[in-house]
Amino acid sequence: MPSTNQTPLSVLITRPEGQGKVLADELQALGLEALLFPTLEICPKQLSSSEQHCVEGLDCYSQIICVSANAAKIGLELLADYWPQWPVEQQWIAVGPATHDAMQGWGLHEVLLPEGASHSEGVLALDVLQTLDNQKILILRGVSGRELLAETLRERGATVDYLELYERKIPSPAPNILMQWLCSDAKKAIVVTSGDGLKNLLSLEQAAQRESGDRESPLFNIVLIVVSQRLAEFAKHKGFVTVWVADGAADNAIVACINKNNEP
Repeated sequence: MPSTNQTPLSVLITRPEGQGKVLADELQALGLEALLFPTLEICPKQLSSSEQHCVEGLDCYSQIICVSANAAKIGLELLADYWPQWPVEQQWIAVGPATHDAMQGWGLHEVLLPEGASHSEGVLALDVLQTLDNQKILILRGVSGRELLAETLRERGATVDYLELYERKIPSPAPNILMQWLCSDAKKAIVVTSGDGLKNLLSLEQAAQRESGDRESPLFNIVLIVVSQRLAEFAKHKGFVTVWVADGAADNAIVACINKNNEP
């Protein structure tokens, strides 16, 4: 809880449209300020013929892995139209808590959730994925995700297919909103939960600078809150000076990170 004598922290939340409000509400309940500024737009895509074959042959897969809440929401809605009854003896796996939550209410068998941080490495540590000879695995994700998961599973003997369900595009917000926030006198922090979101933030900041007549932006001196060490390293490489690393992408992990570091 921030001190009453302290200038409240203003937090820019860059999650896609419709996915940042709960976090914003939690931060505001703590007396902080929150601004929703999506740097990613999630756009469902048309399936290729091979992906359509994966949908129709869902019962051929031993394990199905959802790598994001977006993949779970879009994928399960699509698959449920083809499979009113899910194939038996099929293991579903969620990469993190938000993904696990998105997979509830669909009548699936037990959904495995790895312990610890939400990333591919946690999934790969699951006992059920250690020996995979002659098993087929389907990964639900967006276009052009990380390859580590599929590559490692193939090394362990599995046949791996992708069902790529959405594209990540850059939104078109009013540039002056970002520049006004960046140049305000508030004590500031930015929440970024993906590499694409960070790349788009940088692009949007550059566009805002051009729109404002190249007014100098303090972006890299603002605290950046990320959800993995890998993303923290990427952010520092891009030039951010202060990076706080939350213990995963869940709202409570981000709030805990802010509470821990935002001391008077």
